Amino acid sequence: MRELWLEVVQTGLKPELQPTDAQKIRLLNGISFVGSLVFGLYLPVFLVLQIKFSVAATFFGCLVCLFPIYLNHIGKYVLARFFFCIAISIYLAVIGILFGKEVGMEHSLFALGVTPLIFFKQKRAAFGLILFTIFLFALVELSFYHVTPLFTHPVFDYFYVANILITFLLLFVTVNGFKFEHENYEEVIERKNANITDSLRYAQRIQKAILGNEEEILCNFKEGFIFFQPKDIVSGDFFWFSQVYFNAEQKSSRRILIAADCTGHGVPGAFMTVMGNALLDEIVNEKCITDPHLILAELDKKVVATLQKQNFSQNDGMDMVILAIEEKDDNTKFVHWAGAKNPLYYIKNQQINEIKGDKFPIGGNTLKHTKVFQTHTLALNEGDIFYLFSDGFQDQFGGKDNKKYMVKRFRQFLFGISSLPLSEQRERLAQEFADWKGRREQTDDVLVMGVRV
Repeated sequence: MRELWLEVVQTGLKPELQPTDAQKIRLLNGISFVGSLVFGLYLPVFLVLQIKFSVAATFFGCLVCLFPIYLNHIGKYVLARFFFCIAISIYLAVIGILFGKEVGMEHSLFALGVTPLIFFKQKRAAFGLILFTIFLFALVELSFYHVTPLFTHPVFDYFYVANILITFLLLFVTVNGFKFEHENYEEVIERKNANITDSLRYAQRIQKAILGNEEEILCNFKEGFIFFQPKDIVSGDFFWFSQVYFNAEQKSSRRILIAADCTGHGVPGAFMTVMGNALLDEIVNEKCITDPHLILAELDKKVVATLQKQNFSQNDGMDMVILAIEEKDDNTKFVHWAGAKNPLYYIKNQQINEIKGDKFPIGGNTLKHTKVFQTHTLALNEGDIFYLFSDGFQDQFGGKDNKKYMVKRFRQFLFGISSLPLSEQRERLAQEFADWKGRREQTDDVLVMGVRV
């Protein structure tokens, strides 16, 4: 019997179906099968009593219950649900009118009335079918006062209690079946979530290995911090560092630090970070291009060419800040900087200064004008601090009015903590971000870097 039940309830299931659709198909098959069994139990009774019209009506009811299973079998899933809710409601109403109040058939409409809420996601369809069932129930109740039953028999008096019990049975089967399917669906979701999370955790480790160790990067500066907080497990923001020497004595070099914000976050953004990291390795470490504006120009060409091959959106790309610290043979130091959309903040002589980035992003192919990136050069003084960041911090919604943090507040906050050791600045940034965000969802990936050179 168990094998038969499993075979019936899984009729019409296909591997490509969504879990929620499979859940509805199994539940409809189960309810329809139980309904056909109930009618099947009445058939021997009516055959023994030789009540021919009851035999015909019961046999027809059995076929009506089985027909949704057939519709599921041939893949007409939505039609099966509509047929079940409409045809069986009409059948029960007609039986109630023809056989009268004594059989209590109208009570089964109660059990049927809850099914549209389970089978239909669209509220209009669900409530429309519920109203249709209520209308039929009211019609049957009115018929008891205005229509004489066409079929009567003394044995029908015994069916009233039986049909009420059957109504409760159908309600139990419907609700319990829904609960069972819902619990199974939750188990499937939990299992898939666990698998996805495990995969993302592994991808996170790979991304961290590609980006490099934060401590190894910061040890190239007098002081520094990296506040890196992805929105999801993996990030669309990334940082990059390399040191390029210009002579064998290693007395002349450039330390290149980059903060980048790729289109999107999560897995799509993470794939962009992998591509960006690989292209920067090629441009700087292999081709020895170290001028920030040339790095941006070369990276832009490569990103556009790469994404066009795969028909990516014309808006895909990244915003970027490049800081190149040059140490010459005579021990003089300069800072060369360029930005694709994002600015640079720096603290010099106890003042915060800003150099705006060029208005062009890396990648994307929607601009009509030729992209031109510009390098800004500054003489480096002892104690100067430079901040590189994505837009995630200032775009975070929060506070008592649930508004964005905004650029002005972000700049003022950086200046307010600029006198602190940079390790403490990171802690203050993290606390400020947590306080502002509160219990709200993080809006975007967050990357803020500060270095003293």
